[in-house]
Amino acid sequence: MKAKFISVLLAVLVAATGAAFISGCSVNKNFILNIDEDGNKYYSVKCSGYAPALDGVLEIPETYGEGEDNAPVTHIEENAFRGTNVTEVVLPSSVKSIGMAAFANCYKLKKVTYKEGSAVTEISQGQFAFCRALEQIVLPANLKTIGVKAFTQCEHLVLPKLPESVTEIGALAFSECGFLESIILPQGLKTIGERAFYMCGLKELAVPESVADKVETVENDKGEKETKTTYGLGVGAFWCCEQLKTVKIYGRVQTLPSSVFGYCPALEEIYLPDSIKTIEGARYVEGAFYCGHAFHNDPALKTVYYAGSAEQWAQVDIKDNVVTISGEKSDNTAILNAQKHFNAEY
Repeated sequence: MKAKFISVLLAVLVAATGAAFISGCSVNKNFILNIDEDGNKYYSVKCSGYAPALDGVLEIPETYGEGEDNAPVTHIEENAFRGTNVTEVVLPSSVKSIGMAAFANCYKLKKVTYKEGSAVTEISQGQFAFCRALEQIVLPANLKTIGVKAFTQCEHLVLPKLPESVTEIGALAFSECGFLESIILPQGLKTIGERAFYMCGLKELAVPESVADKVETVENDKGEKETKTTYGLGVGAFWCCEQLKTVKIYGRVQTLPSSVFGYCPALEEIYLPDSIKTIEGARYVEGAFYCGHAFHNDPALKTVYYAGSAEQWAQVDIKDNVVTISGEKSDNTAILNAQKHFNAEY
């Protein structure tokens, strides 16, 4: 809801259900009354005080306030419940947006439920980051975007399927989710960000046909027009997925970027579309990190199933140089030496 944030902070600070006192420190849930540009009232909520004192089940109410001030709870603020000891979170359908890192570092959080009818369309940046005990989450049916580091280091997360409405998975969104052994990606998914599944426990992968590289003309800071390419599969998207054995790419991607399947030592076979034009070598991502070739250190890769002909494969630009990064050799030997099956169906 577009809002003119009047922020009438209620004088009443409502103590959290079952609020604990630790060494004399308490915690409160603060409901803040706001009025949007159309004059409609709504509440946002956040935690204040000694965050670890808030534990147990946290269920956000649909509405809050009395009399004329009774209004829906529509927003959870940035860092709202970060570092609390809640074990379960239940979010009402009235909530429309949740701020960055709202539940980050909740080390005891095991279950999250978005109630049926939820209007939330985005899991914001770092929203559940470092929730290492998180196992189950019921996502909104109309979810579109899973943001940067949304579930990073949620080590125990099991999420067999994403809602069909999801179109974007941000950078590092599921990085270091070791228990995430399988996931069904939605048929409308368009992009998988840089290192989105870095160090995940995935054993097999199917990239839907909707995933594709996007080339567009944009204006830079100087007002000059330039070409911008957004990869369907981001740099290092499945880097260091050490249990990954089989990959099927149905998407119309043209580039397999650096480290996209690098250091996947169990990877045995991969199915590639005939849209592939480039398989990248090592690169330095400015201001971030070094990464190796698209298939560096993949000793088990023996078979490539390619949808095109041998002649088409010969036109694919495969970077075959060798570089050393932090003392480790990186090259595309695995994809170059693997047995090829052309005009493959899968």
